[in-house]
Amino acid sequence: MAVNRVMVVFSVASMLMWVLPIGVLQAFNWNLIPGLEDMSPKSRTLWSGGIAVVCVNVIIAAYIFLALQEPAPAAEPQPDPVFLRRAKESVAAVTAKPSTSEPGKSGQAEAEKGIMEIAIFHHPLSLFYLVNLPYQE
Repeated sequence: MAVNRVMVVFSVASMLMWVLPIGVLQAFNWNLIPGLEDMSPKSRTLWSGGIAVVCVNVIIAAYIFLALQEPAPAAEPQPDPVFLRRAKESVAAVTAKPSTSEPGKSGQAEAEKGIMEIAIFHHPLSLFYLVNLPYQE
């Protein structure tokens, strides 16, 4: 039920942030507000833009106020125990010292010791960069 209220508040605030400023601009543009006939077009543009900005800021402030009024969750969410166990096992397997009993493994570890490659994805353009960093133990 709380998610439904959050979505309604977000949707209404989003729609108002689009509709209200455009409505203010059009009301000034089409002289729908009494007393605007005597204003110059430059003054009408400045006043309509300023009032539209104030309207958006009022909507944002109201949205923040309503978001802060949301009740806190009853209990803090807990991680899935199966996932947590597997994650700990995975970390333990990676951080465990490699055994030198296998002759091929120690040579391979020495060869991979020099450079570690890290792939980084940048979100805005989804570009892929490959960075070579010195490996440190």
